[in-house]
Amino acid sequence: MSKTVRTSISGCALFATLFFASYYGTTWWTVSGLETAVYVFLSIACISVFVHSERAQQSKSLWLLAACSLLVFLASITRPEGPVLGIVIGSYLLGSGILCRTQKISLLEKVAFFTIPFIALYGFYFHILYYHFGPCGRIPFTVRPASTNRRGSLSTCSRRGSSGGWT
Repeated sequence: MSKTVRTSISGCALFATLFFASYYGTTWWTVSGLETAVYVFLSIACISVFVHSERAQQSKSLWLLAACSLLVFLASITRPEGPVLGIVIGSYLLGSGILCRTQKISLLEKVAFFTIPFIALYGFYFHILYYHFGPCGRIPFTVRPASTNRRGSLSTCSRRGSSGGWT
């Protein structure tokens, strides 16, 4: 691609971004929900740490991948679609390692430093949810189904009084 084409594409992208950012409704829309702002921050931080890990030396790269895994975990408990970020990064790690024919040990180390912390933290998080909320604690609130209990009335996953049973 020639230099002038790259410059014009960059200029168009900059113009579109400035045009979108100058709209007064964008400011309110971007900060109107705490969950959205935190998720976007964690996603950008995760991608930034991942890019730095790809450019760093091997020993520092592994610890940056572990930090990236922590950020993916935090994004995952912020929004239900958080694990998708981890799937994309994990797929890139595997794909680039296989296509670039990286040494098996190096590839396994990278994948382990990225996946093991996430699985451990997310597993602990699910354990706490299950212990506190029961079987429906694993389902995000926005998609919890209503079900019929033994008495035939509709119920959701909520606690019943002090007995600790589920309605």
